[in-house]
Amino acid sequence: MNEKTRNYWNEEASKGHRQKAYGYGTNPSVRYPTYEVRRERILELLQDRPRGRLLDAGCGSADVLTHLLDQGWDGEGIDFAPNMVTAAQALLVEHGHDPQRVREGSITDLSAWADKSMDVVVCLGVMGYLSPANQEKTYAEIHRVLKDDGVLLLQHINGLFDLFTMNRFTVEFYNRELLPHFFSGQALTDATAMVAALLTNAELPEKGTKFASIRDTLEMTTEIPFAYAEKARGFGFREIDQIFLRMHTLPPMLFAEHPELEQLSIDKEKELCRHWSARLFAAGFISVLEKM
Repeated sequence: MNEKTRNYWNEEASKGHRQKAYGYGTNPSVRYPTYEVRRERILELLQDRPRGRLLDAGCGSADVLTHLLDQGWDGEGIDFAPNMVTAAQALLVEHGHDPQRVREGSITDLSAWADKSMDVVVCLGVMGYLSPANQEKTYAEIHRVLKDDGVLLLQHINGLFDLFTMNRFTVEFYNRELLPHFFSGQALTDATAMVAALLTNAELPEKGTKFASIRDTLEMTTEIPFAYAEKARGFGFREIDQIFLRMHTLPPMLFAEHPELEQLSIDKEKELCRHWSARLFAAGFISVLEKM
């Protein structure tokens, strides 16, 4: 990961990331239980697996890791932001776990762990920050530390969601994923402008508002759910499951004037997490992979 990303999350941790991002229902600053929903999906995906060794690669404040430890997993975590590591260790102590289970480091280098030493690796919302070269390193390292019957759970930004938003991210999706098959140079610029002209709010969401995206601040890549299995095979993994999260009943630009839409989205998280339509209206997805 680059220094800008590291500094961003280091600062977020120093400003109390857990206090700002968690506690839906009791914390008025939390609009959507994003992290709670993610944790619930991860626990569900692993609930029937025999407890064993687990690595949370890019563990952040260790919310998921802590709950997995509570459920009997022999888990460890690594994160590249020192302030996030401090927050993670504090949470482990609160739950009665050894704080040294979380260490500072990069997920591109897992040399602290032996070959085939892990039953499960989780890597949630991290891979998208990496350059293609560092993604390749990380996939190779995870493949190395996983046992032959181990599984990898990866959370991605859903690239298809950009089609659903009907805003500037939709325009960027056309420009990045669709139009280059037909146009290049000035013709690509002109075609992109024609797409933007069809949208009423092609300039939204406004940067710096509560509806802005972290992708305005940090460089991140998305994954296309239909295409991800092929990419995973290139790194030696077979995709065996997908599950979707962060639902949107309607494009998110409408939520400011109609906050009830957000509650309806929350109510449908569980019901629609495997429905085909979630490939469009869910902002993220978790891919479950096994070694080939």
